[in-house]
This record gives sequence, structure tokens and C-alpha cells, in this order.
Amino acid sequence: MNTFRVALVLAVLVIVPGAAMAQSEGAIVTRGQDAYDIAWVEYDGATTLLVYSNYPDFACNSSEPVLLRWQTVLTPVGARHYHDHGLNFARLYQVDEAALNAFDEDPHEFLCGGDYHAWAEGALQTMFYDSQADPAAPGANVWGHVLNGMLTDLGGACKSGLVKVEVVHMLRLAPNADYPACAPGCVELRAFKGPTATCVGKK
Repeated sequence: MNTFRVALVLAVLVIVPGAAMAQSEGAIVTRGQDAYDIAWVEYDGATTLLVYSNYPDFACNSSEPVLLRWQTVLTPVGARHYHDHGLNFARLYQVDEAALNAFDEDPHEFLCGGDYHAWAEGALQTMFYDSQADPAAPGANVWGHVLNGMLTDLGGACKSGLVKVEVVHMLRLAPNADYPACAPGCVELRAFKGPTATCVGKK
């Protein structure tokens, strides 16, 4: 059985054996496919909790993950750009304080135990981006992630049976910033939306 973990930050990239490498105009490009044994969490601060994973059963039982495609580009000036994209399985929950506390105490039990039921689920397209994986390297750093797609309404709230979900979180760190000592004041929010969940065709 896969170990379930929850993360709120981007996983550290590990270059795996067999990754494809190329060199173009002084830049070194590395590509590959990988899966993280992690469930990512998005919360709107009110009632919407979105959980998504490479694993179709959220690592509740033995299952094979859907691999994400990733790429790093190491530039001649030492900047390391990172990008990955693919499908993630997602569940959308409507939560109150008690449900949030239950999730915080035992995420695995929350997702796999059966006491809390998602009101929508399916798969979302995801993209993670980091223009500078090493904050100490020269230049500004822009990073974040985007999720979008349609989930299946499980509770009958949407006439069409579909729920449109969107997350856009992009941040920027100014050049030469003394990170992480300067945080959070030196981190600029470029875009911060979601998770939003909207019925496609209301009753």
C-alpha cells in the first residue's frame, strides 16, 4: 500500500535514471516522467476543499499512478527552469470546521475511511512552473501552478452533472531578494484564484 502524505509546497525535483537530456545553445534540457506519492491540497478559506493526486484511489489501496511529464532547463547563467504537466485525480469537498479538523488530524482516514464524501470528483489538468528552482541564482523568480477542468457532480447540485474547477496561484520573488529571510514581504502575489467550483448549468 502506498504511504499517503499531504504537501502544500512543490515537491523537490529528483532527476531519475533514464531521463532524457539535451543541450541547446548552451542550455541543458532534461525531460522525464515521474509520479509523486503525495496528495496536494487547495482550500478557499471558507467551505471548498480540493484534494488531488497522481493516484486514482488517492493511495487508499494499491494502484498505479499516472505519470506527470516534467522538464528542467539549466541556462548558461545558472537559472534552472522547471515545468511539469499532466492529469491529476481530484475530489471536491464542502467542509465545515469539524471536517477540516478531521482532515488535519488524519488525511488518510478522511479520504479513505468513508465518513466524508466528496460532492464532485474526476480528473483535472495540472501545470506546475518555476522559473528559478534556486532562489539564490540571478534574476527574478516566478513560480506557481494552474489547475482546471470538469469534475463529475456526485450530489445532484448541477443540472448538467458537471462542475467547473479552476485554481491559479502564481507568485514572484524580486531579483537579489534575501530569500527566505525576507519572506513573506518580498513575495508578490501575481495571481491567486481558487479553488473555485461552478456548476455548468444550474438547476
